[in-house]
Amino acid sequence: MSADNNSINNNTHSDKQKRILIVDDEPDIISVFEMVLKMNGFEVDAYNDPLLALSNFMPNSYGLVLLDIRMSKISGFELYKRMRNIDDRIKVCFMTAFEDYDRV
Repeated sequence: MSADNNSINNNTHSDKQKRILIVDDEPDIISVFEMVLKMNGFEVDAYNDPLLALSNFMPNSYGLVLLDIRMSKISGFELYKRMRNIDDRIKVCFMTAFEDYDRV
């Protein structure tokens, strides 16, 4: 019976690691990332609206969160701070299309 419990726990951990959240206000960017990640076996949740992403964010749901730094409603940094209040163990990768990092 304990082997079954370990199997269930390992599957849950593995499923989380294969699930990625993308938040970017550019639909084309989301489409490209989503396509490549799905082709490589990842589950992807994607949002163009950072506030909607935040309202649907649940702790322990994602192995990785990809956040655009510059979005219209709130920045990726602010979104990260708010998500971290919900799940302090999230792993985040910030993205930007800007070449001038001083403007970010």
